[in-house]
Amino acid sequence: MTEEQISQTVENEDGERNASNRKSFEITDNLVILLLVVFTVIIGVWWFLNLYMGRWIH
Repeated sequence: MTEEQISQTVENEDGERNASNRKSFEITDNLVILLLVVFTVIIGVWWFLNLYMGRWIH
């Protein structure tokens, strides 16, 4: 192998190591469903709290 091939091989291996160490953030179907459920629960709790407080105050 020539020096050029060796340096390219070393650079490729370093790039693969860096790519595998990086944490990528992916938006999956399960994450979207989880966020929709959480958002719905928060809105529901807010609605029930307002309903209860409205009856309690009046």
